[in-house]
Amino acid sequence: MKFDLTFDQIDIPSVINDVVPQSQRKAVAAVLTSDSFTEADVDAAGMRLLGDMPSASFILPTGAPLGPGLKKGNLFAHLKAEAYDLFCTNSDVYASERKDGTQTVKNLITILATAAGGTYSVSAAVFTGAATLVVMLVLKMGLNAYCKAHAPE
Repeated sequence: MKFDLTFDQIDIPSVINDVVPQSQRKAVAAVLTSDSFTEADVDAAGMRLLGDMPSASFILPTGAPLGPGLKKGNLFAHLKAEAYDLFCTNSDVYASERKDGTQTVKNLITILATAAGGTYSVSAAVFTGAATLVVMLVLKMGLNAYCKAHAPE
């Protein structure tokens, strides 16, 4: 079952204030309150928030070893892969979340941040700002367009 969410019914400032850590709010709000944010804007902001982009960020790379089967790489790309799995597939990983199709935007952000944080053994709060960007991008593009644009080749 697909999720039934629409972008124009979302109170973006409320979502940001309720789920995004204080230290990430300004960066997330700068993108999402723009009248014409693009996927490139979301990607750049998400990568900065997670320390994937070589600039001042909220996370300092420490060189900590990754868990079994994980390759060193882009944390934001991993988060987007989780979003694709949640929104665009019928995988068993998110079967219970998809069951009734009535998750709130805040719940979806928490689900993505928790899944990504669990993969890298860090707090979900680290991923919350970037997860907010991804969920809002899905809503802005529309579920079908997002899934088509991000389908594996």
